[in-house]
Amino acid sequence: MVKLICRTHNHEIAKSFVGHLYASRLNKDEKIVVADMTKSMVKPRNIFLTLNEHNANSYTTIKQIYNAKNVYRSSIRGSNTKMQQLMMLLDRDQYIHWHRMKDENVVRDLFESHPDAVKLINSCNLVF
Repeated sequence: MVKLICRTHNHEIAKSFVGHLYASRLNKDEKIVVADMTKSMVKPRNIFLTLNEHNANSYTTIKQIYNAKNVYRSSIRGSNTKMQQLMMLLDRDQYIHWHRMKDENVVRDLFESHPDAVKLINSCNLVF
């Protein structure tokens, strides 16, 4: 139950809604744009500028772009940790990799090399 003590606000009325949780949130279409541009490796400031070009009355901040990018990346990764995701991608893309473990859950050393780099080293080993 809320009891009204005074009918006046205890603060000044906001002059701008920039950073306001409700007014500056990304809508569904903007989240799709952020996800598509993140897939294309676009920098967050360019995503921010693109969103502002499409909606001049937007109150979105760059922090919300970073948050949306992190949510998108986490949704792709699923329940895997960042290291598990890295190892999965190394296997998928057939990188040559090797690692040593300190404990069951701690990677101590990690070596990775692109397959084309190994071919280049084998063909031009005198350069090294």
